[in-house]
Amino acid sequence: MSKALTIAWRDFRSYFVSPIGFVIIAVFILLMGWLFTASLADFQRRSLEYVQYSRMQFGDLIQPPNLNHMFMNVLGNMGVIFLFLAPIITMRLLAEEKKTGTMELLLTSPLRTAEIIFGKFFAALLLFSLILLLSSPLPVILFLAGNPALGPVLTGYLGLFLMGASFLALGLLFSAITENQIIAASLTFGCALFFWIINWIAANANPTWEKILSYLSIIPHLGNFIRGLLDLQDGVYYLSFIALALFLAHRVLLSRTV
Repeated sequence: MSKALTIAWRDFRSYFVSPIGFVIIAVFILLMGWLFTASLADFQRRSLEYVQYSRMQFGDLIQPPNLNHMFMNVLGNMGVIFLFLAPIITMRLLAEEKKTGTMELLLTSPLRTAEIIFGKFFAALLLFSLILLLSSPLPVILFLAGNPALGPVLTGYLGLFLMGASFLALGLLFSAITENQIIAASLTFGCALFFWIINWIAANANPTWEKILSYLSIIPHLGNFIRGLLDLQDGVYYLSFIALALFLAHRVLLSRTV
């Protein structure tokens, strides 16, 4: 495990040797800052409308704005941003090693294939965790300005972490398959998007397929976390997703040594 952590730290630092790490963080902060500001402005507008209608004795006609619901939308938007950022984070992990010829050095070194896979995955996960940490001022602002429930905030971040880890494992798999970073990023985005939208046709399917498609889709599981629901089934889904993607990446790398 210590060798995997060494690889992870080396690859994590490499994100900031080139501009890619700074660009990813900057894009995330700018987008989330804009979306959070827009959500707050919309919440303020709805609050003023509710107060106005209440004074006119028409308050029952509209629902009072809910700060928790507003932040749920913010977390959902954060998930969409990660859908685009994950392929960029993972596209170079193994594809670049193969393109530069250093993959052979890794595979012939005393390192085990599993240590390479876990090291690369932990590097991407560390950058992703840093991105999540940089978003922590958003809920802090909410707690300073209002009184949102703590539970949905914590479970929402847990769901985003598991979802992001799933996308990173998927990206690592496609980075192991090809040496072209653009192809790896495109395949990662396409496959992640497929699991994002697969339940869109669930309502038109028969009951059996509706359950299967809904379970395979990432959205219902993430939605439960964002709503503050902790279900073992959702955790098992994400952990199984990560384990399967890492296992397949391990088999792809192992096939290169045979």
